[in-house]
Amino acid sequence: MRKKRIIILTAALLLAAVVLTALICFFIEKSKPQTYEEKVEAFAEENPTLEQGQIVFIGDSMTARYKLGRHYKDLGLEVYNRGISGDTAAWLQTRLEASLLDLAPSKIVLMIGTNDVNYGRSAQEIATDYENILRWMRQNLPEAEIWCVSIIPQNTDHSEQAAQNNAQIREANEKIKALACSYGLEYVDLYSLLVDENGLLNGAYSTDGLHLNRRGYAVWTNALKERLQ
Repeated sequence: MRKKRIIILTAALLLAAVVLTALICFFIEKSKPQTYEEKVEAFAEENPTLEQGQIVFIGDSMTARYKLGRHYKDLGLEVYNRGISGDTAAWLQTRLEASLLDLAPSKIVLMIGTNDVNYGRSAQEIATDYENILRWMRQNLPEAEIWCVSIIPQNTDHSEQAAQNNAQIREANEKIKALACSYGLEYVDLYSLLVDENGLLNGAYSTDGLHLNRRGYAVWTNALKERLQ
């Protein structure tokens, strides 16, 4: 009788976990703003008019806000920005073709995962989506060099939540680093360059505790530019 109860309880817990995961995915999908789809369509329309074989940065608002022309104008290649504010690793998978395929980039810089953490997704869920992204890139753009940039730390007014998020980010970054290694790609540890002695995003590099300011982007540029050259 006791064994039967344990089996029933285990089944109920598994079912609850499945339902919770489905609800989270549903919530994330419903949270996608209309402007997101508009930006994806704009990328798809613009890409055939641009030069192939250049450099593409793809990701969320960290990328979208990056003044690439200012930081990388002397590389000898054009640098295209395919960042969308609010993006997640789950959503990014759905727009890879529209954002990248016609551009056939020779180099891709990928940073994604911050919003997944803020939505409460686990490090393993982020890693699963991240691997799907890398697999697509390898299958569809096999000649492209890819740089996997770590998720950056946070430092919001809700310090306890920021600390929890940063623990989640560190775990996700370890998985991203392992994925980069398994695919023979370069991992750029931006997290360690931006974190302060308290384990939070250094205030000198951000104005809101989430996004980078000009000094923060300078750190990113210094960590990456020589590698792109």
